[in-house]
Amino acid sequence: MYHRELIGENLKNFSRLKGAFLAYNTNIDNIVHVDSRIERYMKGTKPEISRRIKNEKDLFSGLLYFMKNGEAMEMPISRKVSLWLEKNMKPEQQKMGGQAGIMGNFLSSMEIPAVVYTPFLSKRQSRLFGKNVKWWKNFKHPKKNFRNDKEKINWIFEYNSGTMVRKVRALKNGRFIAASRPDKYEFGIKSVRKIMPKIDFALLSGFQNVKNNYRRQFSCARSVIRVLNKAGIPVHIELVASDKKNLKHIVPLIRYADSVGLDNTELNQIIRIIHGKRCRTIEEKFSGILKILDLGAKSVHFHYKGYFLAVRRKNYFSDPGEIKKSLEFAAASAAAEAIGDINKKKDVFSGLDVPLSAAGKREIKRLKKWLMKRGIIMKNGIGIGDYYDVIAVPNRMAKKPRDIVGLGDIVSASIFCCENAYSKSHSDLA
Repeated sequence: MYHRELIGENLKNFSRLKGAFLAYNTNIDNIVHVDSRIERYMKGTKPEISRRIKNEKDLFSGLLYFMKNGEAMEMPISRKVSLWLEKNMKPEQQKMGGQAGIMGNFLSSMEIPAVVYTPFLSKRQSRLFGKNVKWWKNFKHPKKNFRNDKEKINWIFEYNSGTMVRKVRALKNGRFIAASRPDKYEFGIKSVRKIMPKIDFALLSGFQNVKNNYRRQFSCARSVIRVLNKAGIPVHIELVASDKKNLKHIVPLIRYADSVGLDNTELNQIIRIIHGKRCRTIEEKFSGILKILDLGAKSVHFHYKGYFLAVRRKNYFSDPGEIKKSLEFAAASAAAEAIGDINKKKDVFSGLDVPLSAAGKREIKRLKKWLMKRGIIMKNGIGIGDYYDVIAVPNRMAKKPRDIVGLGDIVSASIFCCENAYSKSHSDLA
């Protein structure tokens, strides 16, 4: 299918959806594009990483480290550093942040009602939501529900490949997120029964923000997921870089998920916990994804710079052909956001102007040869196995993206939304 027709097919299918439930995290993203002007804050800094960011030197040393090593990373910052940033730095842009917020706004731009829960809802935060976002209590726009809440503000330092700061050159396009961790972050919603008639699927995230009452909080999240499971409402869990304490509580949730979304950093964090090794090659990444399936998920969506890779169990609700079309739609969506904002459905088409990754094509070809030796023949990006199926497509890579923060969230929201829209189209025809 020609890519333009594929996007049109997906956009048409979206009209079949009642809505989606999104929880738990939204925040305000302060965007800073890194260039030589930032050097005035970097006296005495070297490219090295600290376990915790306690002061501004830790912050900028970490930034240099991730630039030098070509990694994108999120690390929590202390309240002291957060206050220092607000006092000393001026963001170039302020926008919706947090997986639930970003995914909710993307669905809103696709004209899909997004029912959102988040612990903090200040006046400024409420104004950043898209027009089709509804607050979970009364299904009105968050602007009509804001409270005098504290704000969670993350600082996003974005840099392009080749950016030079203090004699450190950025290896790749990337971003470093200095994330605040406010006290009293709570998975406060305990019942979703009144929401369920208004939704077709749920996208859950934000587990990395928990810093106390772990057992109670994750028990609350687990009970919400299990209620959705029993109602037959598909659940996607979006992972993000977390400390070991959080990961030990996040990993058991995977067994209740229909789908799990993650990037290279998150894959390696989980694999190091359950297997003790780092996934470097595409073959190792694939083996790591299988280990996550073994934790109980029915499908894993892995987004990487050059390609997207999905592995599904036979009991997953979406078939391989539809998953491939969902991945291709996600590639166009993320590319469109990378070169400009997605504000309405037709904006996704602009992503087709961004070329497919040549490196991604090579990696998929390599995976194809490796799978062939194991009895799985891939044709047109789809490999059918005895116990699981493999789907891979190259990503669309903008050379100089305008923004990269949140692209993984848009990828996961796009994929899961498309899969559910295809499923809905089948039930409508039945």
